[in-house]
Amino acid sequence: MSRMLIGVDWGTSSLRVARIDRAGDATEERAAPNGILSVAPGGFPAALADVCGDWLRSRDALVLVCGMAGSQQGWMEAPYCPCPAGFADIASHLKWVEPGRIAIVPGMSCGHDGMPDV
Repeated sequence: MSRMLIGVDWGTSSLRVARIDRAGDATEERAAPNGILSVAPGGFPAALADVCGDWLRSRDALVLVCGMAGSQQGWMEAPYCPCPAGFADIASHLKWVEPGRIAIVPGMSCGHDGMPDV
């Protein structure tokens, strides 16, 4: 049996979650207007559970969180991963909130004439 994958896009003004099947297709999606700026310090686990707590009850679920949740104001800062990068590079830059279960996916950065582009 494969693990349930939950993809999370957590921006400044909204939270979007999706259950993703083995083919990479979203089988169910949910959204809420509680972006990172509306979440109190320490409140990220509860805010996520408010939207998809029933999915999180599956202890084998893998939750990958992207977006502003990885910023300094977010759940946990995940510094940018420099380009070019492959899957192994990105995986090595994951910030595990709950090891093996919930991770913050880093953004990507590319240098251009010595200036970062993210």
